[in-house]
Amino acid sequence: MKDQTKTATMLVYAKDGSELQFPVASKDLQVGDLVLLEKGQYIPADTKILVGDILAKDEEGNEQRFEPKSIAIGGWLILEGTAKGYVSSMDN
Repeated sequence: MKDQTKTATMLVYAKDGSELQFPVASKDLQVGDLVLLEKGQYIPADTKILVGDILAKDEEGNEQRFEPKSIAIGGWLILEGTAKGYVSSMDN
């Protein structure tokens, strides 16, 4: 993954079940961190989609839809949709 993404939206759940969102530097993400993926952002790292779906494109303009159970590819630009998932790899 090229360093196109400076920050990501990390998700945490409080004891009462409420969802908390906060920005984190993409380079500080670790495998297993929960992230929110939204239109207009770059996918911060390879992310296994848990809920929702997104349409994203790579630098060459190839588009792909990522749905639950698929791995969204780090560095791709999200064109539409919203999804939640966990970082599955930081290898890119």
